[in-house]
Amino acid sequence: MTATLDGKPIDPPTGRPDRVYITTDRDYGRFYASRYWYGDLYTVEPVGEIEPSDEDPFPTWCVPAARVVSVYDRAVQLNPGQRRSLLRRWTEADREAGR
Repeated sequence: MTATLDGKPIDPPTGRPDRVYITTDRDYGRFYASRYWYGDLYTVEPVGEIEPSDEDPFPTWCVPAARVVSVYDRAVQLNPGQRRSLLRRWTEADREAGR
């Protein structure tokens, strides 16, 4: 069962569990890296056909695989100010996308 907030799912399962998601937005990538205990943010090279993802308002793509080129940021942790800043961007992007 997916938790909800005001009737909307909170982080529902991905639409493409057979794909790797990549983004060019570092803050968005850092958010997902920070969700894992000492998660890292990587610079990657897509492997296979790139498909745009419309699951979130940030620039994201799905690929069959991605090759790690380097570690961009180790043990990512966002402080409350960084989380608030991203939430503001996310809320505005959702509003612009009509979500």
